[in-house]
Amino acid sequence: MRSNALLGRTGISSISTIFTLLVAAALFSAHPANAEDAYQLAGPWKLDSESTGAACTLDLDSARTGPGHRLRGLEACKASFSVLETVAAWEPRPDGGIAFVDAGGKIVVDYGISETDSLLSVAPQHVFQRLTAIERGVGPITVGSISSAIVR
Repeated sequence: MRSNALLGRTGISSISTIFTLLVAAALFSAHPANAEDAYQLAGPWKLDSESTGAACTLDLDSARTGPGHRLRGLEACKASFSVLETVAAWEPRPDGGIAFVDAGGKIVVDYGISETDSLLSVAPQHVFQRLTAIERGVGPITVGSISSAIVR
């Protein structure tokens, strides 16, 4: 009788351990995909606004920093784009877009794929900006639009 009670506890303990390992594996496996996306999106980008004519150049770095990935040239862009005032980093989006995030990781501006070779701001609604890759790093990356994808 004692061996059955012990076996029961061991069985529950084993199930609990397996569940914990599965959750940890799922969380861990999400990070490398993000890192690979960041590596492929890293490089110089032009941020511009057709409505105001303002433009600046940003360098999206794949190196992690605080809430996301390092964003160089941000201070110069903040002078032209006040919505960027609280931006601290960038993150690749699951849909192929890019999000600029604040120090807490909250999305400030979200750029999504479009029918052009640029990413267009989709949130917040009052922001109308275009983010265009100037050149890409080493390795293949899908660039383009919803309707067609170009591999560079």
